[in-house]
Amino acid sequence: MRPSKGYVLISVSVVVLLLVVLPLLFRDRIAQRVKAEVNRSVNARVEWQDVGLTFFRDFPNLTLSLNDLTVAGIGRFEGDTLAAIGHLGVALDLASVLR
Repeated sequence: MRPSKGYVLISVSVVVLLLVVLPLLFRDRIAQRVKAEVNRSVNARVEWQDVGLTFFRDFPNLTLSLNDLTVAGIGRFEGDTLAAIGHLGVALDLASVLR
């Protein structure tokens, strides 16, 4: 028995809706985790003003977009701006995000 066109349309619509809604729901949690990992990995303070998360730029990976990214020195380089980036996009492997 073949599924009717209505079931296929509903299934595709649900998948697209999930691809739009899930990044919105988990954007802040993923951004906080990324910020914590980056700041733990580098000897500097990394900040950004705005974050975006989408499946549509690099499907099936998530794309994390960071706007007004700054990297400021700590310790001996306190107060020095090491990098200032207007927009940075990073592709995140979906499996690593889910872990």
